[in-house]
Amino acid sequence: MSVSTAIPAETTSSTAKTIALWVTTGLFAFVFVMVGSVKFVNPEVAKQVARWGYPDWTRILVAMVEIGGGLALLLPRTAPYATGALGAVLAGAVFTHLWHGAVPHAAVPLAVLALLVMMGYARRPRTRQAGSSCPPQEGIHHDYLPIS
Repeated sequence: MSVSTAIPAETTSSTAKTIALWVTTGLFAFVFVMVGSVKFVNPEVAKQVARWGYPDWTRILVAMVEIGGGLALLLPRTAPYATGALGAVLAGAVFTHLWHGAVPHAAVPLAVLALLVMMGYARRPRTRQAGSSCPPQEGIHHDYLPIS
């Protein structure tokens, strides 16, 4: 009698997707932490923020959101909030570039925003479907399904 050690294709595909998603998340986290850090050390960023008419505290706030959001992407519990905060920063960047006539420069934050939205969607918490074999958790009411 032989025992098969083959891994089902469904499991392999799911594992590959999970790994790809975590690698993408890690890259996004790294990029946001680095971009946020640059806002603290590069004096040209402060000059550009002033040219756009924003006070200097906005540069510091955006840098803190980028660094904190980048790190929060790595924690499943905080990732949805980080995605929202970083999305707001990117939307602000797109708006700023468009408002100041730098239309080609708006493409990069817009593309990153689109990728961030896709990543956030892929990492969204899954909810239990009706008829699932998962037992209800104590203290949580499951009477939200319509009664036929």
